[in-house]
Amino acid sequence: MDAEDYNVLLYLIDKKVVSFDQVMSWAYAQYSDDGIDPFIEEISFALTIGDVRDLIKDNFSVGGEPKDDFLSGEAVKNFVKGVLNIDQ
Repeated sequence: MDAEDYNVLLYLIDKKVVSFDQVMSWAYAQYSDDGIDPFIEEISFALTIGDVRDLIKDNFSVGGEPKDDFLSGEAVKNFVKGVLNIDQ
């Protein structure tokens, strides 16, 4: 994963779309016989979602504001689901 991927993860954490348990499950699923990325290993040792946020922000200098194309996709998804309408 690169900085933009972690930026999106940070955004999803902040929006409470992804929980601490989901982040931990993902991190542990990355372990293999070939090893693990050192940063993901750091995440797997986090004790709270705040720790995960801090690790991402400190290591990748991101603020959780994804690129416009990702945010556009979020808006379309929410419109289709009826969460967002044109009047809002």
